[in-house]
Amino acid sequence: MKTDSVDPARAGRSLEKICGAFQREAQVCLFVSNRLGIAKIATFLSLCPRTVEKHLENILEELAVKCRDELRLKLGVCHP
Repeated sequence: MKTDSVDPARAGRSLEKICGAFQREAQVCLFVSNRLGIAKIATFLSLCPRTVEKHLENILEELAVKCRDELRLKLGVCHP
C-alpha cells in the first residue's frame, strides 16, 4: 500500500509562511491597540499601507468586531 509523503522542506516553508502572517497580524493588533494609524504602522513594520489595512480587516473579521474601538474594548485596552 502506497502512502503519500510530505516534503519536509516544503511543509516547513508553508508553516513559516502561515506563522509569519499570524505574527504580522499580532503586531498590527498591538499597534492599533496603541492608537497608531495605518501609515505609522506601515512605516514601523516596513509594509505597504494596503497590507496593513488587509491585516486589520482580517483581525476585525476574526475577532467579530466592526471597528478599532471595538477591537480595543475586546482586547481590554480601553474603556467604553
